[in-house]
Amino acid sequence: MFNLIARDLFALPSILSREAHWEHTPQLQLAINVENKEKEYIVSANLPGVNPEDVQIQFEDGYLDVSVKVNQSKEVKNNYVIQEFHSAYSASRRLKAPGVDGEKIEAHFENGILNIHLPKKEEVLPKKIQIKTSKAEVLENKLE
Repeated sequence: MFNLIARDLFALPSILSREAHWEHTPQLQLAINVENKEKEYIVSANLPGVNPEDVQIQFEDGYLDVSVKVNQSKEVKNNYVIQEFHSAYSASRRLKAPGVDGEKIEAHFENGILNIHLPKKEEVLPKKIQIKTSKAEVLENKLE
């Protein structure tokens, strides 16, 4: 009986081995905020501990793709123990962004906060329409 249990136990792939652990990087959905301003959209994401080199932004066919891939290692030594800390993950988000002028997109990364400014095309900006009536003409004549 013990031999059957031991055989099955050791036949399982090891989830604790370093090779098995790092083969599959967890894929997460990037948490973002989107603000709709009069002349632009602002997409922001909090990315503490992430380097700007680990962030990729692409705009194509009316879609904004933002992705982050992090693979960090840290070693801590003291008199008795050496510890290694590993962090690996990737996160991404795809947003439909119609009416955006792709040539004028700007991105800023400061203090772990990513801000992407997506200017709206002129043809999608709100236009103020003046209402004309015969009373308005009469009113204008009285003011002169």
